[in-house]
Amino acid sequence: MGKKLTDDEKLVIKLQRAEKRKQLRLDNLEYYKAKEREKYLKYREKSLERDKLYRLNNLEKRKETERKSREKHKDKISEKAKLDRLNNPMKYKIRQQNYLTNNSEKAKHNRKVWTEKNINKVKEQNRLNSLKNRSKINARRRYRRKTDPIYKAKCDEWAKRNKDKRRYSTAKRRAALLNATPKWLSDSDIRTIKRIYKHCDYISQKSGIPYDVDHIHPLQGKDVCGLHVPWNLQILESTENESKGNKLLEKHCQLTMQLP
Repeated sequence: MGKKLTDDEKLVIKLQRAEKRKQLRLDNLEYYKAKEREKYLKYREKSLERDKLYRLNNLEKRKETERKSREKHKDKISEKAKLDRLNNPMKYKIRQQNYLTNNSEKAKHNRKVWTEKNINKVKEQNRLNSLKNRSKINARRRYRRKTDPIYKAKCDEWAKRNKDKRRYSTAKRRAALLNATPKWLSDSDIRTIKRIYKHCDYISQKSGIPYDVDHIHPLQGKDVCGLHVPWNLQILESTENESKGNKLLEKHCQLTMQLP
C-alpha cells in the first residue's frame, strides 16, 4: 500500500503536470492549433448557439466585461479605429449616414448633450471654422438672402434693431478692403471703435438728425490715406460728412472724440 499524499504534495504534482502540458503545447503549437480548428469546425453551430445563449442569459455581466476591456485597452482601440478610418473612409461615412438615418432623434439628443458639456470647445471650433471659410460662408449668406424671403426679412429686422453694429461691420469691411485696419490694434481699441458707432446711433435717435462716423484722415484721400483706428474717427451730421467727401479739412483735424 502506497504512502498517502498530503494536500501540498498533490498541489505540487498538479502544477508540475500543468507545466508539462503547457510545454508540450508550446513544442507542438501548430499541431494543437490544427486540432482545435478541426474541433471548432466540427462543433461550430453548437458553439455559436451556446455563446449566443450565454450572452442572452448574462447580458449585464457581458456589458460590464466589455466596458472594463474597453477601458483597459482604450488607447489601443482608439489607435486601431483611427487607422481603420484613414484606410476605409467611405465605409465609416456610409455607416455614419445609416446610423443618423435610423437613429435621428437619438443622434440629435446626443449631439445636444455633448454641445452643452463642451460649449467652449464648440465656440472655438465655430470661430476657427468661420475664419477659415469666411468667403464661403459670406457667399452662402448672400445667396440665401437673395433666394429666401424669410431669411432676408430676418436680416433686415436685425439690421434695424442693430444699426450701430451694422455701421461698424460696414466700415470694418470697407477698411479691410482698403487694408486700413492695422493688425496691431488691441481689443480695447476695437471696443472703442464699437462704442463710437453705438454713440453715433444714439445721437441720431435722440436728435432725429442722421449722423455718420467719419474718418478724419480719409481712407482714400487724395494726398494722404488714414487708418481705421479710434483716434481717426469722429461723429458728423450726414450732410456735413457728404460735403466733406474724401478731403482732409483743417477743422476736422482739431476735433476730439468725447465718449459717454
